[in-house]
Amino acid sequence: MSYTIEEKLFFVKLLQEKSQKYIAKTYGIPEKNLRRWREQESKLLLAKFKKNARRIIEEKKPGIEPVTKEIEAKLLLFIKHARNLEICIGTNEIIIRAYELMPSLKELTYKSIHNWCYRFLQRNELNLRAVTHIGQTIKNNSSEAMANFILYCKDAIKKLNIKIPEDLNAIGNMDETPVFFEMYQNKTIAKIGAKKVNIKSFGCDKLRISIILTI
Repeated sequence: MSYTIEEKLFFVKLLQEKSQKYIAKTYGIPEKNLRRWREQESKLLLAKFKKNARRIIEEKKPGIEPVTKEIEAKLLLFIKHARNLEICIGTNEIIIRAYELMPSLKELTYKSIHNWCYRFLQRNELNLRAVTHIGQTIKNNSSEAMANFILYCKDAIKKLNIKIPEDLNAIGNMDETPVFFEMYQNKTIAKIGAKKVNIKSFGCDKLRISIILTI
């Protein structure tokens, strides 16, 4: 059974006249509740409550943010610059940048710095958004570069006299483990409500280096 604040104050006042054991037995209230209400008397009297409120509603005092407004302004410029270039950026990049601007933040716990980061994003109408498009800027001389590359490959094949081997012993079994030059994140920081969340590619997302084992 729950009690309103008015009822709690009534029993606190009654404790001045009757014993705690008598009230507990007469009204069926656990003695630990009566002790707690008596300790909370000042809070019950000063608390703001709605009609028939059953719990103390205390005013929440705003906490002090560990990062100054000047540092947050610089972080906003950092995010804006990265997104204007369509560079993928997440909370880890923001925290690393904050560490660079304010080294004392490294003394905070993992939970504290990440909680600040999410509050910082919320205050500035930013959020982690799923990437909707990955693309690269096409250079003006891309057609010319492609033609030159084809000519280079043809000249290299002629100079090296590359031929398909006829001897099967010259063919080996191979296995490889790829490591991509560009590995994109699925999410990036962007404005809340943005319909497009683009990130720029350097055209190396399909290129990779391989560790090769052969027998």
